[in-house]
Amino acid sequence: MRSRRSLLCGPYSKEININVNSKRFPIHPDKIFNRIVLSANGSNKVAVGIGSSQLPVYGISFESEHGVFVDNFSFRGITGIELARIDSAFLSAIAAENAYDLIIFQYGVNLFVPAKRREF
Repeated sequence: MRSRRSLLCGPYSKEININVNSKRFPIHPDKIFNRIVLSANGSNKVAVGIGSSQLPVYGISFESEHGVFVDNFSFRGITGIELARIDSAFLSAIAAENAYDLIIFQYGVNLFVPAKRREF
């Protein structure tokens, strides 16, 4: 089965060279969210080297042409208020690059506040 490996990253002000499987690979990630295809063959391995700490790297995606894909955007131990702090333009850019059929936000009260101890 063919799989496609993509670099998921944020914006960078100019073209930058990265190394993909020991080969120079110029990229220009100019959008708030970028999906840059690194390779699309039968291999399940990819080696990526990025020569700048200024490029925001969110991960590498390994996806086939068919199937079910799960993106985990995990927020453990929050009440949900923190979701409002995420930049809506950033979330829109991610949604534009991914054809989501279903989005589930899962958050909950994973915070434990012990009650005061009572003596009887």
